[in-house]
Amino acid sequence: MFGAATLVGFSEQTVDGATENLQTMYRLNVGGNYIPPTNDSAGMLRTWYDDTPYLYGANAGVTSSTSGDGNDAVVRWQKTAKYIAPEDVYRTWRSMGPDPNLTLHYNLTWQFQVDPNFMYLVRLHFCEHLYSKTNQRVFYIYINNQTVIPDGADVIAWAGAKDIPIYEDYAIFVPNGQGDAQIWLALHPKDQSDGDSPPEFYDAILNGLEIFKVNDGNKNLGGPNPVPSGAMLKAEESQRQAFEDDSTKPNLKMIGAASGAAAFGLAAVLCIAMYQKRNRYPRSKSGTSSWLPIYSTSHTQGNKSTTGGGSVASAQVSSDAAANCRHFSLAEIKMATKNFNESHVIGVGGFGKVYRGVIDGKTKVAIKRSNPSSEQGVHEFVTEIEMLSKLRHKHLVSLIGYCEEEGEMALVYDFMAHDREIHAIKPTATVQHLKGLVGEVAAIAFFSLIVLLVLFFIFSTYRHFSHRSVDQGEHGYHTGRKGLNALKKSDVPRYAIINTSKGFITVELFKDGSPEVVDEFINLCQKGYFKGMQFHRVIKNYVIQGGDIHSLGAQEEWTFRGKVYSQLDQSTKHEAFMVGTSKTKRDSKGFELFITTAPIPDLNEKLTLFGRVAKGQDVVQEIEEVDTDEHYQPKTPVGIMDVKLEHKI
Repeated sequence: MFGAATLVGFSEQTVDGATENLQTMYRLNVGGNYIPPTNDSAGMLRTWYDDTPYLYGANAGVTSSTSGDGNDAVVRWQKTAKYIAPEDVYRTWRSMGPDPNLTLHYNLTWQFQVDPNFMYLVRLHFCEHLYSKTNQRVFYIYINNQTVIPDGADVIAWAGAKDIPIYEDYAIFVPNGQGDAQIWLALHPKDQSDGDSPPEFYDAILNGLEIFKVNDGNKNLGGPNPVPSGAMLKAEESQRQAFEDDSTKPNLKMIGAASGAAAFGLAAVLCIAMYQKRNRYPRSKSGTSSWLPIYSTSHTQGNKSTTGGGSVASAQVSSDAAANCRHFSLAEIKMATKNFNESHVIGVGGFGKVYRGVIDGKTKVAIKRSNPSSEQGVHEFVTEIEMLSKLRHKHLVSLIGYCEEEGEMALVYDFMAHDREIHAIKPTATVQHLKGLVGEVAAIAFFSLIVLLVLFFIFSTYRHFSHRSVDQGEHGYHTGRKGLNALKKSDVPRYAIINTSKGFITVELFKDGSPEVVDEFINLCQKGYFKGMQFHRVIKNYVIQGGDIHSLGAQEEWTFRGKVYSQLDQSTKHEAFMVGTSKTKRDSKGFELFITTAPIPDLNEKLTLFGRVAKGQDVVQEIEEVDTDEHYQPKTPVGIMDVKLEHKI
């Protein structure tokens, strides 16, 4: 099944997958559809997913298959065993397209989130159905911006003929660092500028992809705990500041106190009534509440979801959710609950029973097991995983993991102490108690009175705040507008962190000196405009330029004449590592990004400067050192993967 995999960047070193413990991270049918376990080859029961969610950038290439287009080629199993992958994987593929004017100017790229500080085995599946000769379709393979095969990949040269499936294994180590917990896979056609005879077609192809995590030196496969997202941290900070701001809404505290007192009084009346009559009605035999604790997640009532004919595949768990929580085996769940012993039941709800248990010998958990007859099925199960795996708060119970195996579905939560478990009051039981006290009519009248009081309180509160808002609108409009404008100005990010294929470049933005250009740059960053942008011109000791390679425009003249300008008067020169954009009209060309690498005279006549490189000058110099052709275009693509805006660094 596994053998020696070539270590990327060290062609003479290999990683032996046969002697290591491996964990499947991703298994994709590239260019094809979802393949369920029942359709896997040789009874392997593997699940193959569509690769579309993992594509990076706007260019997704072209998908093709051997069926439906008059080309019913047969997969010939000559060099690969049938259990390696199902035939459907080798019958479909994703390529870059037939037009060399497009394929030579972009990379077909996939991005995967992984755990840092682990070695990963990347298996690529190929099967050429269109061409039968070598050097017809040759392309480069990049894993984390490292070239896998210096001479290029030729599927026919590997397989010997068309319609013969093959696979290649490569190993890559993912270190722990900013932006490193990812695996990037990119394909790019080999062209005539590489020295050898050019291929007949400038294209690339991939049929399937698998990524496996290799255990570390301690035979460990466990990844680190998830880091809270920036959005979550920002939301928590906003809530904290809202509670600390005592001067903005003083009346809300009074209303909150009155509401709390009314609620406490109502709860006290109900509790006293139920306590006086508790002996009149026997307890349930199970001795448990029919409601789940308040920290359990409720589900939307709707159409019935079943578990018999579907699986999690119909509503797949995203890679982010799967990475943020643990996937338990059914054996672990049974061991934790002593095979779902009824003595461990602590609650029952629409989803099923909740058991207390212990995992890993010491961690107390609450395990919610699905009931096959319930109306809450696969979609609700996946929705709860997606939502709770991203939430970490001291007032919310934490989702540790889940289990979906052999028809069983279970959610594993952090177990909270008894003093934090709050059960919902049962309306039906309350009505029965009131019937015993004052009869059915009195019970209905009592609840009607409560509803009227609540409605009256809400109406009074609404009237109070509506009048207050009108008064403030008449007397304080200009003050509010001024404060809003000041807030917007202070919220403008001061830094842009450009994540390039060579590293990170931190740019300090001149929001006071060039406010309009900075606003345009920030707006484009938020829209993802710079993702995938290539540095299409690199002139050593002068400037690097990023943007649309097909719309070079008027700035081409001064960049190509850089050596001439360098001999001019240096009295009006600017320092190196300045960031700007062209002063020419950008409506048809988009936003061109320039970073100077040396002092340039008369720079203000050519560029509108809107920032400077505060950190990452070494990355700029590394980009400057790449090999270029006679038009100063890099021979190996160098581009921007993402831009992140920050208020401080």
